[in-house]
Amino acid sequence: LLHQEGRTVFEIIVVDSGSTDESPLIAEHAGIRTIRLSPDAPTAARARNAGWRATSAPFVLFLDGDCLVEPEFAVQALEKFQDPGVAVVWGRLREAFPSASLYNRMMDVQWVCLRNLPAGPTFYGTGVGLARRSALEAAGGFRDSLTAGENTELGRRLQALGHVVLHVELPMVRHDAGMLRLSQYWRRFVREGYSYARLEELFEDSEQPLFRFEFSVVGGGLLVAAPAVALAGYALLGGWLVPALVAGILLARLAHTTIQSLPRAGSLRAAMLFSLHWHFKLIPNLVGHLAYLLDKRLGRRRGLIEYR
Repeated sequence: LLHQEGRTVFEIIVVDSGSTDESPLIAEHAGIRTIRLSPDAPTAARARNAGWRATSAPFVLFLDGDCLVEPEFAVQALEKFQDPGVAVVWGRLREAFPSASLYNRMMDVQWVCLRNLPAGPTFYGTGVGLARRSALEAAGGFRDSLTAGENTELGRRLQALGHVVLHVELPMVRHDAGMLRLSQYWRRFVREGYSYARLEELFEDSEQPLFRFEFSVVGGGLLVAAPAVALAGYALLGGWLVPALVAGILLARLAHTTIQSLPRAGSLRAAMLFSLHWHFKLIPNLVGHLAYLLDKRLGRRRGLIEYR
């Protein structure tokens, strides 16, 4: 974003990391500056760094390829940078096509329940949002090697430098998860668990370890173990007491999360769907977490985990 003669001017840069469709050609034919990165080690972090470093603009609006920016967001968010301490401004996300599948709908309620926060400082939201270039330079940009979670990692470093990552109650983007099958949903949250494990390790000695709320190895393990415990209890005791207790504990956890998320979800149905999603995704999260630990033990470097 540039200011010229009292007007806000937009310079558009597309960074491509080996797309298999014709999107880079379409961008070039439209007169949009296109940067093509080698596809050998593609990460969103690497692409974002290439984009903001290719311009001298004082403000940079980061967008993912599956996001459509709301028309008024950039101009309204730009006003928040009158505070020199603000490094990033980000707003509300919603799914563009929540009715396309159950999995898209789950992502929509996740955005509502987890990302539609009250206005104020946060430590994530840097990946899709408006950023001050000087703050990016001070922090050194995104960490290229991270295959996911690079937004939160940068947000934490900006926070440590005294900058503010500000959430505002403005519609920001429409996101298209594009998840139509269970296998896509599963891979997305395996990737999430993998990145959580990496980030938790990076910040394990800090005062605020990452993702202790959003992911629990113990919680994922308990969900995986619950059917086995129920069956073992039935086989050993010859009755339904243990299976009933296991089912009761699981239902209590679902009910607790439903009640907690109800004010943000807006309806009981949405809150229940979020609760089911929140607990079920702990299982692929656990798979991703264990995959990271195995890769670390074997000295293996895993590339980008695609889900579509």
